[in-house]
Amino acid sequence: MMHKSSLPLLGFAAYSGTGKTTLLEALLPKLTEAGLRVGVLKHAHHDFDVDKPGKDSYRLRKAGASQMLIASHKRFALMTETPQAEAEFAYLLSRFDHSKLDLLLVEGCKNIAFNKIELHREEVGKPWLYPHDENIIAIASDANHLETTLPQMNINDLDSIAEFVLRYAREQCHSKEHPTIDDVSQDMLTQESGIERILSNLKPLAESETVPLADAYGRVLALPILHDGDVVMDGGALLTQTHLSSLTTLGIKHCQVIRKPRVALFSLDGNDSQVCHAVLLGMLHTLGCEVNSHVVSTEKRQQRVQVFEEALNLNEVILLNGSAKNWQGIVLNSIPEINDNGFSLQFVEQKPLFLMETTLEGLQGYFLSTVAPMLRKLRGERGYLAAGQKARLTQGIKGILGEHEFCYGSLTVDSMGSNQVTPVMHSFESLASWLTIQSKENINCLIVVPATVDTLKAGECVTIYPLQGKI
Repeated sequence: MMHKSSLPLLGFAAYSGTGKTTLLEALLPKLTEAGLRVGVLKHAHHDFDVDKPGKDSYRLRKAGASQMLIASHKRFALMTETPQAEAEFAYLLSRFDHSKLDLLLVEGCKNIAFNKIELHREEVGKPWLYPHDENIIAIASDANHLETTLPQMNINDLDSIAEFVLRYAREQCHSKEHPTIDDVSQDMLTQESGIERILSNLKPLAESETVPLADAYGRVLALPILHDGDVVMDGGALLTQTHLSSLTTLGIKHCQVIRKPRVALFSLDGNDSQVCHAVLLGMLHTLGCEVNSHVVSTEKRQQRVQVFEEALNLNEVILLNGSAKNWQGIVLNSIPEINDNGFSLQFVEQKPLFLMETTLEGLQGYFLSTVAPMLRKLRGERGYLAAGQKARLTQGIKGILGEHEFCYGSLTVDSMGSNQVTPVMHSFESLASWLTIQSKENINCLIVVPATVDTLKAGECVTIYPLQGKI
């Protein structure tokens, strides 16, 4: 029997109807007979209850207990109410007693980055996951041999699947090449870990300036503020209206803040680009950036080259909005072919350059999730990471497998205090139509549709980015 401090983690990813639970039910006896102590985490897309109406524990929960632990001489169970948002994956992993397990199997959670076996049945009629998920390490299906280097097994051959899982668990005892539970909490979502790697290349601006307190709203303190020898506000604090009012009361009239990040925003002429240009301009100003804004002609390549070269010398961040084809080559071929999701990031002379060729909601989503944290870090803000929140879908969303997308949503709070979000599907031909529909439909957030799913169902917990105050 294996014992180790770091618990191996392996998922079974598949669409509903493939038979994940049935397969696991038949697989577990084979693993336990081989001496493995196995824990299972199952993710449910619907509401569920392990308790029974009429039982004492059920009555106490319904009376208001937010956590209910029931125990006997054979087992115990802790039931925790999570009406505000679904429990985080890393937190759920931490609930297991790692010292008493050799392997943890996960059913579901296919949009989270950890090693998985893909289960696939042709009759279900769903697309393959492995071409779009680098965390899939093997395939169990009823299809003919696939053109992939991944290990392949027949989904009905339990002995082969059990042998693969046993070999995987044993290898994990001696190897740290693949994520275990200890690792996955540090690298949970593929997009988030990618943003972290991008942010690690940036250093906060060193230059600061002294400004009147009245002009310091939304700026970041470069040095602590002292009053009568005491530190009343630390450096790195983002100055809000409340801060300014308090500092004014103390008789403080000036403060030293980190200078504004300089951002060059380029858009190509055309109605679509101009709508996105106006929205980006508003979002940059809201973040307190010094923006050098340019709308250039698609016909005048020399003009684009000249303004780009000037911008590269004067700014810390470059945003290119418009057709990738028209921008290609202007930065000396440093921008690769545009990604399928219409978004690309490169470092040109150590400066981040964003190329955005996407829908308005995609552009706003990538700005809030990726561009905004960079700008916050540049200006010295301590809490610079994107402030994604959790909400439960009131209706399903169709996505495109392999493409990370964003969808407009209307966020509300139900009678229990839980976040609920309703997708709002619209296309916008002008800034005026965007503003009109935003007000009419109460569009106040963006819903993240991960690249690893093609459908989000009603009742699922999703990540959202609030829009209020962002434009």
